[in-house]
Amino acid sequence: MPHDEWTSCPKCGKSEWGRSEIEELFGYIYDGTIPQSWCK
Repeated sequence: MPHDEWTSCPKCGKSEWGRSEIEELFGYIYDGTIPQSWCK
């Protein structure tokens, strides 16, 4: 896994950096390897 992960939601534009922030707002798919693209 990359050290600096980043993702953003295509619907609302929210974005997060880092695993703990991504886990809280987006979650992960594929056994925790890829950030979900849409926020919760």
